[in-house]
Amino acid sequence: MKIYLYNPRMVKRVCELLQSGAVMNKMYQPHEGHIPYLLQLFIDFNLYGMNLLNLGAVKFRSSHPKGCLIPDLQTSRPPSAWT
Repeated sequence: MKIYLYNPRMVKRVCELLQSGAVMNKMYQPHEGHIPYLLQLFIDFNLYGMNLLNLGAVKFRSSHPKGCLIPDLQTSRPPSAWT
């Protein structure tokens, strides 16, 4: 069985409960419970470093709103100390 959790910080506690026999009075041996959440996500979706992602639908964010502190890299110049 595969158990999905909304909060990945609960994985350790769930593993402890399964190993202690608190679930259905049976001791379970969790597998891959020690793997960090992000790495487990990559494993589940067969991703690895520098792999290509094939996306079926893509939505781009609109440009940042006016008054936002993010500089426009196309029009801004570097500080005078850099030149």
